[in-house]
Amino acid sequence: MEVFQKVLGWKADAKNGTSGIIMPFHTNGVTGAVSLAGRLNGIVYASFTEALAERAAQSVLGDPSPVDHATVNDVVGELTNMISGNIKAKMANVGYACRLSIPTVMRGQAIAIDAGNTPISVGSTFTFDNHPEIANIHFFARLETDSI
Repeated sequence: MEVFQKVLGWKADAKNGTSGIIMPFHTNGVTGAVSLAGRLNGIVYASFTEALAERAAQSVLGDPSPVDHATVNDVVGELTNMISGNIKAKMANVGYACRLSIPTVMRGQAIAIDAGNTPISVGSTFTFDNHPEIANIHFFARLETDSI
């Protein structure tokens, strides 16, 4: 929620949360992914509806004009990177340091993702300023007892 407020100026509301996500799970729209490696190993997925992803890009650019897919992808990738960075900082504070990969972005409907048998699997759905579009954040990870 902090990232959406700081970067986009949007008030985010968490609508529901899940844990123990069954694999594979499916995502739709524009999805960013960032891997974490170190004492915390995992991946963060941030999925936006097409409309919400474009609205986010328009917010970042300060222009309500239509935005091309490459720019939307860049914004979704950067939002995913910032969300992952927030997780990284919080986990480092409790002894689980890690490094982040560069973000990747996927587009499509019913994209099947299998994060394997990770002991940490959580997700949340977010809405913004009473708009119908949603974002889903999923986090899959394991904690290592020895540092890399």
